Amino acid sequence: MEHLNQSLRLGVLGYGDIGQRLLSRLQGKATGYAFSRSEKVLPKGFQWRQADARDIGSYSSYLMELDALLITLTPFDRGDEAYRLSYVEPIRQLLEFGKTLERCPLLIFVSSTAVYGQNDGSRLSDESPTEPQQYNGIRMLEAEQLLAESGLRHCRVRFSGIYGPERKRLFRKLVDEVREGCEFSDADAHWGNRIHVDDCAGVLEHILSLPEAQREEVYLATDTEPSLRGQIKAYLAGQLGVESTMEFKCDSATGKQLIPERLLRSSYSYLYPTYREGYQVQLAALGQN
Repeated sequence: MEHLNQSLRLGVLGYGDIGQRLLSRLQGKATGYAFSRSEKVLPKGFQWRQADARDIGSYSSYLMELDALLITLTPFDRGDEAYRLSYVEPIRQLLEFGKTLERCPLLIFVSSTAVYGQNDGSRLSDESPTEPQQYNGIRMLEAEQLLAESGLRHCRVRFSGIYGPERKRLFRKLVDEVREGCEFSDADAHWGNRIHVDDCAGVLEHILSLPEAQREEVYLATDTEPSLRGQIKAYLAGQLGVESTMEFKCDSATGKQLIPERLLRSSYSYLYPTYREGYQVQLAALGQN
């Protein structure tokens, strides 16, 4: 990995879990701001500024100071309109203002693999067609397209299902299901994709460190091994000492297999290359291993 320029000035719009982990990694390597509605404690070298992503005027005066702006937003509610207001509207305002600047910072937008709506078990990569079927993917892709058509320097990072220390609910539910009896069902013949939250921060640092000539405009950010839900259950059963009678029927599996070709080609080094490494840590945290 290339080293970050020590003088990098970074802004984070929407300072949640991923932003916090990224700035912790960048302490001593970069300086800048985090913009959010509620006050946050930031690592040394970074300052909090109160701002609302849906109000460009609340943070626009800082943009000229920045080399890059990470946009990591969260919808305030479920539903199409909430996603439009939470993703499309902030991007629209930002791009309109960015075009007036003599020098707009690099815009790094945290998107989602929901923009890939395929559900036939196919293998997809960064350049595969985007065919969202649900409102979240449709609105996310709309925001992406605004960036793509803006003419401004940008990067769209499509994260798959994020898991980690603060995201235990679904994992705990799956562990409980396995402990109650590991039997195969049709729902287990489904391809899933995931990435550990620490790798989310790692991927963003990696992208920031790449020379501009090597940086792509789109990255599919997921771990290196798509897996059937049944495979994960069988793995957890082995770790938990639960008898498993799993049989896989991959030829009829639903979902999709996401391959992060561009990240692999750019030599990103995963902290958790597959679900096995990540789930070992998750199990230990639950006291189950």
